[in-house]
Amino acid sequence: MSCNRGERRPIPTPASNLHPNELKGLLSIRRFEIEAKLLGCDHAEVGGRLLERWKLPEHLVAAVRYHHQPAAATPHERLTACVTLGNFLAYFMGQGYGHHSLSLTGRDQAMTILKLSPERLPRFMDEAFEKVKAVRSLYGMAS
Repeated sequence: MSCNRGERRPIPTPASNLHPNELKGLLSIRRFEIEAKLLGCDHAEVGGRLLERWKLPEHLVAAVRYHHQPAAATPHERLTACVTLGNFLAYFMGQGYGHHSLSLTGRDQAMTILKLSPERLPRFMDEAFEKVKAVRSLYGMAS
């Protein structure tokens, strides 16, 4: 995927102006695919480019750029797989938006790369909830 610098694209039509059949078509596409279709790149590519511009280390750039496809982050697949699962857990905990917030994109790749069985994922989710509650309590934040 490439963001074409300087290429002007039409401003996307707001969803409220779309015909119901057009909306139905968008609902079957993952959010980052919609981004790519409308903008020419997705948020992962934009994030990767931003980190490159800031001259951050290659492993961090790869982890952001490939967090939906961790197997493509060679040789940084393990870190990227951790970011992928972190992204999944964050969405599971309500830190995301859209109907695809629990998309499984990259999750199975990440589990394979990290040699984790799917049976362990619910325990990770429970632990993440408990850790967030503890941190929120520590800082006096509402749960």
